[in-house]
Amino acid sequence: MIGRFFVYNALEAYYKTIEVGRNPACPLCGDNPRIRELTQEEGGVCSSKR
Repeated sequence: MIGRFFVYNALEAYYKTIEVGRNPACPLCGDNPRIRELTQEEGGVCSSKR
């Protein structure tokens, strides 16, 4: 599944696969990554309040 995004809709019981390409400018996994660890400042899933 490398290079693909798997989407599953449990309410309607279907799934689909979307092909995605690598972004060389990505700050996390690109050619020159600037984000080396997850912290609260970067946001994303870690900053969600429950």
